[in-house]
Amino acid sequence: NTSGLLVKRVYYGYNATTNKLETVTVDLSPTDGTLGTDSYKSTYTYFDGTNRLRSISQTDNSLVTFDYDASGRIKSIVETLSGTTTPVTATTT
Repeated sequence: NTSGLLVKRVYYGYNATTNKLETVTVDLSPTDGTLGTDSYKSTYTYFDGTNRLRSISQTDNSLVTFDYDASGRIKSIVETLSGTTTPVTATTT
């Protein structure tokens, strides 16, 4: 904008049934009045019937996946960037 302030618009999408966060979209050029290819989107998925996060995928094709043990504790977090999979953390029980 003309005052030199950085302006961004963030849109949150929730599942109407579960009220879980499904998407976060950041408009990278909000002053043009459109939400198009100049946006960055994160998509969240959950394990069925739980509030446990399964994955977060993003516009840049990055992906973070989560796995849990039988007690519901995070067992591993794995990040995939440009086709390369990297364990971020792993726990042993």
